[in-house]
Amino acid sequence: MGYGSSMRNAIQILVGLGLLVSVAIAVADDVVLRDGTVVTGRVESIQVEGRDAIPRAQLAGVRLDGDRATIDSVWIERLLRFALERTRRGVAADGKIGVFVDRGVHPPSAMAVIRRLDEAKRAPRLLFESDMTDAGLDGLDIVVVPGGWAPSQLVAMKADGQAALARFVAGGGGYLGICAGGYLVCEDVVWEGAAWPYPIRLAPGTATGPIDGLAPWPQSEVFTLDLPKNRDARAIYAGGSSFDVKGAEVLAHYPNGSAAAIAFAHGKGQLVLTGAHIEYRESSDADLLAQDGWATDLKPGESALFNTFLDRLLARQK
Repeated sequence: MGYGSSMRNAIQILVGLGLLVSVAIAVADDVVLRDGTVVTGRVESIQVEGRDAIPRAQLAGVRLDGDRATIDSVWIERLLRFALERTRRGVAADGKIGVFVDRGVHPPSAMAVIRRLDEAKRAPRLLFESDMTDAGLDGLDIVVVPGGWAPSQLVAMKADGQAALARFVAGGGGYLGICAGGYLVCEDVVWEGAAWPYPIRLAPGTATGPIDGLAPWPQSEVFTLDLPKNRDARAIYAGGSSFDVKGAEVLAHYPNGSAAAIAFAHGKGQLVLTGAHIEYRESSDADLLAQDGWATDLKPGESALFNTFLDRLLARQK
């Protein structure tokens, strides 16, 4: 992603959220904000003020209240700072994998996903609201939506972005949804006993959470996933869902026997959804966990499942 476009997308997101932004400017690189203002110079830093300025919104009867808005604004600030720093370091995306990093995305989850892709020499494009279009997704093989809060992710994508994502998958694209990214594309979501229809509807079934017997929301814990052929893997649970989706292959089970990860086709595309966080690596992601208040003694596995699920989707693109 080019320097100018990444800066423009990043600042546009802040403006779109109704936040007050101050920027320190250096070196030439014009940026056009959504209100038409032209900022001349490279953006070296951002400061977000007025974090409670995000208006309330409605999604399927779920009110995004002031507390959620505040959390979303803190998260998007961290993601924008991360995106700006990544661009400053000159990281060049290979153009095949996109990671959604807009409102509702949990920064540690997104950063861990991006680290895994960088390590595999598959540096991803970072997708903001303005990238969720047919043109913005063109050329990608896979879209990854990390964990976070699915209602806010839907609001960030808006109806046009949701439809573009659906067309991307139906036309042959791959989709990896982690925790919130799994809830996001199911026809129905059951959360704490209440049922909500969701609009993207790529998965013909239900995502249900939190899972009985694991850490109650919003707490988290490390647990053991049951895999086929009597194998297992360690992962983090933080409010993810189980899946009941017609025609899906179950890739992993929770301790209670429900489906923790699934794979299935939609149109010409393929999806892998996981309610468990399989993107973390203990040796390199402890800082991410600590930054966000997750228990510092959490010990995720070596992210082998992340690579396995990703390779499965990539194999479908060949």
